[in-house]
Amino acid sequence: MKIIIYIYPIINNIVDMKKLFNIFLLVPLLVACDQMIDQNYDIEKLDSEMTIGGGFTVSISNFDKSLILKDLLEGNSIIVEDSEGNYKIKMDTDEQSFELDVPAISLDQINVPIEINFDALAPVGPGGDVVIPEISYEKTAGGSVSFVIEKTSFPEEITALVSANIKNGGSINLTFMPKPLSGAKFYLLKETTITFPEIIQGLSCNNADFSFEGNVLKVVNDREITDGLSLPISFVSLQVPDGQGVVAAKHLRLSGEVAYNIGVRVSYAGLLGNIQGYEPGINGNMKIAQMNVQDATLKLYKELSLDDLPSATIGELPEMLSGENANLDLHDLELKIGINNNFPAAFKLSSKLAAFKSDGSTTHEFTLGPYNVVQGSNSFIINESTHAGISDILIPVPASIGLKDFNAEISTPNAITINTGASYSANASFGIDTPLAFGPEAELNNISKTIDDLDFGEDSKISFSEATFKVTYVNTIPLEFKLSARAIAAEGVSISLTDNDGNSLTTHPLSLNFSENGQEGELSIKVKGDEIKLSDLKGLNLSFSANSSEALKGKKLNKNQGIQLSSLKVVLDSGITIGGEKDDK
Repeated sequence: MKIIIYIYPIINNIVDMKKLFNIFLLVPLLVACDQMIDQNYDIEKLDSEMTIGGGFTVSISNFDKSLILKDLLEGNSIIVEDSEGNYKIKMDTDEQSFELDVPAISLDQINVPIEINFDALAPVGPGGDVVIPEISYEKTAGGSVSFVIEKTSFPEEITALVSANIKNGGSINLTFMPKPLSGAKFYLLKETTITFPEIIQGLSCNNADFSFEGNVLKVVNDREITDGLSLPISFVSLQVPDGQGVVAAKHLRLSGEVAYNIGVRVSYAGLLGNIQGYEPGINGNMKIAQMNVQDATLKLYKELSLDDLPSATIGELPEMLSGENANLDLHDLELKIGINNNFPAAFKLSSKLAAFKSDGSTTHEFTLGPYNVVQGSNSFIINESTHAGISDILIPVPASIGLKDFNAEISTPNAITINTGASYSANASFGIDTPLAFGPEAELNNISKTIDDLDFGEDSKISFSEATFKVTYVNTIPLEFKLSARAIAAEGVSISLTDNDGNSLTTHPLSLNFSENGQEGELSIKVKGDEIKLSDLKGLNLSFSANSSEALKGKKLNKNQGIQLSSLKVVLDSGITIGGEKDDK
């Protein structure tokens, strides 16, 4: 410590030689004060006490205290660094899946009776017991029969049915049984045709005597049916004509017509009286077995709600970002919803983004969508341009952020082909990946730091009643900091800290302005007490609060930013007292 004293004695017309002599005696003492630190001069060995005027400066060597942002933001998984050391908030949820269950479609078995009648074989007349040799009669008859397939418990989410492929193929059993006549044989003539409705597609028959041309069943060779005919027919699909299908909610109606042109030959030998007045006929039936649909071309409308919604837990944030005083006005917060749509169609998504308290209630809600979610991967960005005020979602800091009232509306204006009875899935996720930068309204929680290693060295026994601590600082954190301070004093000693205007630093904190280029600033702290020694000041309790501003909004926080305190100097405004009784120690 260097102490420089300038003394300007008052000399009147006559010089007071005694005073001048005393001044000369004081010179060695002043030289000693000047060498107090550097030469370890022990001023306490002086026999007399002397108070020297204020303005002396004591420096603490190696005073270097820092608050590095990396240390302040550790301990939370959602605050991460990018490749350049810039902090960002990154939160990702596990994907939550939701299912589209396409209902199975089945149609009940139906029976279509076919009754065919022909003209009488022989006129009524004398005959009696006359036996006639074998004689043949050929008869033809045509007609049609209609049928309806109706189901009133059809799945309501299917709004239109265009076509359907039948699982393992459809099955029709066509039967014919002639009206009995003893001694007669019955044949279907090859001119016979049976036309099935266009609603039934892909018809085929394995019997060599029959073949299909399109929907027309033909008889290749005359076929005896005396003992009846059971003809298995298979088909592939149903094709629904215009105006049929789903005619109302849960109501399916399909209809068709079977047309026939039947030719028969009746060969008879026996009593003539048996055939006189006999009218041949065929009782037939078309039985369509129950149909289970494998896949269908249809229109669909269904709403899905997701109960187990994706959310991201905030967890315990670092001290400066949490607490009642924290106001996390983030700059340009950006959130993302990801949807992987494996449905057979696009759908409309509506939901709400919410900040949840620990009790499940919400502090913020933002309506999302409706979004058009196409097949495959989808990403929807939520930010201030799409949802004004979204950056305030962390004010106050919630327990979690996630989705609620999630609704997927599947509506297909154009028919799609899907597997019936199958489940299709979609996955939803939610995340935040945005730089940690603040808006102008941000206020962060107080950060406390205790300095308890002050060492004034050989100057620790200097006494004073008022001093000014001058601390050099550099603040490279893009926030405006306020410093509150309280002295840690020796037992029984009262030390107050104020600003230059005498205001307590507990209620009137000092400003630490941001400097992007690391420019130094200086803090002045007034220290007052009743004849306190430097050694009575054991340390300082420092509390830093921070807020953003319009000028600082959007500046990214980086792990290397911090507040550096250095070069602590004590200016002894009240002067120092030196000398006094000798110290025997």
